[in-house]
Amino acid sequence: MVYENTYTEERQAWFPDAPAAKPLPEGWRKVESRTYPGEFVYENMHTLERQAWEPTGPAPLTENQVEVPVSEQEAKAATKKKEKQYIGMARALYDYDAVNQDEEINLLENDIIMVEYKADNGWWVGQNQRTNRNGIFPGTYVETVN
Repeated sequence: MVYENTYTEERQAWFPDAPAAKPLPEGWRKVESRTYPGEFVYENMHTLERQAWEPTGPAPLTENQVEVPVSEQEAKAATKKKEKQYIGMARALYDYDAVNQDEEINLLENDIIMVEYKADNGWWVGQNQRTNRNGIFPGTYVETVN
């Protein structure tokens, strides 16, 4: 007996241990992290930019690609979508020197970081307000700020 993923048409001879994974949106691929072997990130195949969270829509063709909306309602929706969605703010408790400058951000004690995402592996995604850089950083090096 063979089990087939109905989304990707991949087949395996053993009984699946989880529901079939849906394919990634167009233009994205799952790749191993350069910094943390065994961990995976999602890479935009057009711009080669990487992110830690699973994408929900097609990959933009350019870094600053802007879609031209057809109606005023779509224009408002596009503007809202382009705005970064922060889930909170954090303050660095310690200095952190990024090992991989492509994915991580440096922290100095008392830096303020706008947090976008908190991964289950302890790494968070955010923007350092001092350097204006986005990337991942260890969640254990910061404390949340109200």
